[in-house]
Amino acid sequence: MKRKDYCANQSGAAMSVFVGARYQRGHGLGRMLSGLIRHVVVPFLKRNSGALAGNVLKTGVQVVDDLVRGKTFKESVQRRMPEAIKTTAQDINWQTGSGKVKRKRRRHRQRDVFD
Repeated sequence: MKRKDYCANQSGAAMSVFVGARYQRGHGLGRMLSGLIRHVVVPFLKRNSGALAGNVLKTGVQVVDDLVRGKTFKESVQRRMPEAIKTTAQDINWQTGSGKVKRKRRRHRQRDVFD
């Protein structure tokens, strides 16, 4: 190899350029958020789906009742939503885990010296 060719390659004239992956996969903010959703949000919704669904249905029936009585949708929602949010927050089971673990006490047998 000639010195001139070597210098030309070193300067970048004939060198290929590194091109990385077009899209990043497997890490980043989306990965952290998916873990949070998988381990916190989904179990929370599973535990409280009954309370949430019941309160949404009850509030919907109350809004429809108000509409039948002649109130506008906006008035009805403004009146019913704060009450529904308060009721739902009280009905939600905020505690996680199974509580304090009770351990059984072991009884130590006294050993007789003559046994």
